[in-house]
Amino acid sequence: QLRNEGRHEEALRTIGRHLRASSSSASALNAAARLCNELALSSMREGEGEGYSLDAAFEYLQVSLGMRGTTRELQAVSLNNLSIFYSRTAQPQRALRCLLQARHRK
Repeated sequence: QLRNEGRHEEALRTIGRHLRASSSSASALNAAARLCNELALSSMREGEGEGYSLDAAFEYLQVSLGMRGTTRELQAVSLNNLSIFYSRTAQPQRALRCLLQARHRK
């Protein structure tokens, strides 16, 4: 809902509050990382109205990648999604580096 309304910063604060409330358990970290990835992908979809924001997508992915204790698979997913961001922002070399890193995390 917050993403759809373009309230990306509030969405990130809400994720952070939930993580702190859950004592950052492994399952909570993984759930938060999955949510950040979903929010990033939906933020990169053109035609999404107020929810479309490449800057917000980048921020969601940075938060996901900054979470220590997530699974290697989720880290690979985040890197793959970051490669999509870099492709959309005409940075093919960075996109390729992310894909290569993702490949090594799986």
